[in-house]
This record gives sequence, structure tokens and C-alpha cells, in this order.
Amino acid sequence: MTSDTEASPFSIIAALSMGLPIIIRDTFPNAKNFVKNNYNGLIFSKNDSPKFVASEIDKLLKNKILLNKMSYNSNNLFFEKYTLDIFNSNWENIIKNVILS
Repeated sequence: MTSDTEASPFSIIAALSMGLPIIIRDTFPNAKNFVKNNYNGLIFSKNDSPKFVASEIDKLLKNKILLNKMSYNSNNLFFEKYTLDIFNSNWENIIKNVILS
């Protein structure tokens, strides 16, 4: 994902659910909630050059052990934070807090 802003990064959540390593730029407020660098993907500064980004992605593709580890960690992150049940529970809590406030 290379966008400068992202309100609801559903494509990232879908990728997590499929166990894909996430590769994004750190350009929106929640970017670091979705990817931990070298844990479940790669996160780049907005100022990193395309050549540097391509080089890092190439290194990842050549390191099957790290690639598999990131894939596993992405899938785990999805089940820890982004399932439909968790999503619904979070919304219910928000609504209850608003009503009770």
C-alpha cells in the first residue's frame, strides 16, 4: 500500500487474513498498528527511495524463512485484532459508551 492517507485499510486487513506479509509506507496514523517492521511485513518511510524499497522487497523474497515467519505473524495478528467478532465487539463497546455518556 502506497497511499498517503488511509481511513479504513480494508485491503491490509484482507491481506492479514490470508497470511500475507504487509508492505506499506508509514503515511497514515494507524500504519504501525497493521505492520511491525520485519515481524509481519515491511514498513517504509515516505521518503525512502523506490530503489531502496525494491531492494528490501527483493531481499525478503529471497529469504524464505523470514517470508514464512512474516506470513505466520500476519495471520496471527488478524486473529488477535481484526476478526468480524472483534470488529463487532469493538463497535458495540463504542455504541454503549456513547449511549451511557
